[in-house]
Amino acid sequence: MSSHHRWSQSFNPDLGIGFKKPGMNQISRCQPGLGTLVEINIQGDCDDAVLIEASRHAFAVISEVTQAMSFHDQSSELSIINQQAHHQPVKVGVHTARVLHMAQQMYQDSAGVFDVSVGSWLVNDGLLPETMVALTNVPDLSQMKLNDRQVRFKRPLTLDLGGIAKGYAVDVAMDRIKACLNQQLIQASVNAGGDMKVYDWHNYEVLVPDVHKQVKSLYMKRSSVASSSSYYLAGNSAIYDPKQGCQVELGTTVSVFADSCMVADALTKVAAVVGKTDPIFERYEAEVMMV
Repeated sequence: MSSHHRWSQSFNPDLGIGFKKPGMNQISRCQPGLGTLVEINIQGDCDDAVLIEASRHAFAVISEVTQAMSFHDQSSELSIINQQAHHQPVKVGVHTARVLHMAQQMYQDSAGVFDVSVGSWLVNDGLLPETMVALTNVPDLSQMKLNDRQVRFKRPLTLDLGGIAKGYAVDVAMDRIKACLNQQLIQASVNAGGDMKVYDWHNYEVLVPDVHKQVKSLYMKRSSVASSSSYYLAGNSAIYDPKQGCQVELGTTVSVFADSCMVADALTKVAAVVGKTDPIFERYEAEVMMV
């Protein structure tokens, strides 16, 4: 009978519980980032100092993503895009360009259901802080043009990359851990407030709170999982249906398993709007669970 390991996934804060193989060193570190607490667990056939150094590289790239795509920081690349891209092209860094490319692709593949240009609605509903951009901007990501690392709006838009950027940060953090440890890596997880990636994910469980704050146990279906729920927003939802122009009433916690945490996070929004039978999930080889 194969053993399984239980890793905790929650929303605020996110705490992980690891399984340590005999004779292997393990570290667990937690730092703020991406508007939540990020926990990194690493287990390897090496000294603790090597594991700590790998975690430093992972936290460093998470910090880079946070600084580039923070809605709260008026000097971030995202804020500059929102302020200037309807006047002139804005050049962005590699991280922001990758996230915007995925946002654009997901917008097309979901027929507009996934739209990161709903930022003005989030501000108006008190879910994001007021900024210098107009709060009357109507969402429509088709008005964004992206040429390599140059961003241009045909008209004013207010982008919010919070969720998808968090998933991306988890992906690249795990990439840094793998690059640092190579064959010495036994197990690792990166958990950022509901967005989680596990290195050796087979036979792992995640603990997901439902809307009544009851914890449900789900086996990992892919290496990454992202979850969306309304229990921590007092029944409100941070997910919008762009076509209907309203918040989505979430009666369940939506969890999406995919090979990329960025993809998984984006698809939680799609699943919340259209349900779990849409062909887009098969296209991305993702699985949806609702609890």
